[in-house]
Amino acid sequence: MKHKYLTPLDIPANRIGEYEIVHEVKPPGTKMMFGNMRTAFFGQKVKKSSVEYPFPTTWHQLTHHGGRLMSDWPIEQRQIDENLKGMRGSVLVGGLGLGYAATVLLQRRSVSRVTVVEIAPEVIELVKPFTKDPNKKLTVVHADVLDWFKSYKGEQFDHAFFDIWSSDGEGTFFETVCPLYDLSKGKVEHSPVNWNEDIMRGQLYHGLTSRMLFSKPGAFEHLKVKPPMMQPWEKIDGPWDTIFHNWAVPFFQWWKETQPNDELAGKAASYYASNYGKWNWTEYWDAWKDLFGQKESK
Repeated sequence: MKHKYLTPLDIPANRIGEYEIVHEVKPPGTKMMFGNMRTAFFGQKVKKSSVEYPFPTTWHQLTHHGGRLMSDWPIEQRQIDENLKGMRGSVLVGGLGLGYAATVLLQRRSVSRVTVVEIAPEVIELVKPFTKDPNKKLTVVHADVLDWFKSYKGEQFDHAFFDIWSSDGEGTFFETVCPLYDLSKGKVEHSPVNWNEDIMRGQLYHGLTSRMLFSKPGAFEHLKVKPPMMQPWEKIDGPWDTIFHNWAVPFFQWWKETQPNDELAGKAASYYASNYGKWNWTEYWDAWKDLFGQKESK
């Protein structure tokens, strides 16, 4: 009987420098979760909450300075599997990690080659020899994928999957995901996919809706203080003059000019947060405003 999400990896426990492969043994009946409160809050839905096995299971962790970078727990397998759906042809993978994404792709007949760009030589030494590649489709490049992209002049990839971060917060989105979108344009045919990007965009959406909620007229009168995001379309000199402020300026310019009702504002926030930073996102935003952005406004 095949048990879903048993790890396909078989990497020996080992340590090189500050990187280490750690084995974690779970006793029979241990519930392995497919999600948590945080992923659920930011919109990541799962059909089943957990899986358990009637026998002991061994899982891998990749750590750096003792901190976990990634694992092959079912929750991370599920997330990566969702990200890799439909990928075929030549695929670029940013970050080797435990080699799970590469392993999944190498098993597909529809995938002709997999190129992995990994910044840490220790990770390559720990993981690459144990990444199953029976058809010799795998190439691993030692480089920072952001720097590597800037000078890449080879054939265009069909797909790209990036997972070079362990934190899926807004800082990662602005500092790493957005630059990867910019750098991959013209070098990858289909829009790249980023690990837990939906979680990051969920945070963008909640950021927009909370600012709208607390920026209504009179909301701060009793505080006698102007909140920093009351007029985000204006130039602000100081700590708010950063991407954390600037990314939302086009949205709030529309919000100020249109004064939409709550339903339209919510739809707009969802669309804006779902597309910000992607290829040609400003064109998508302008098209949305032309089609829907003036309807049902107050």
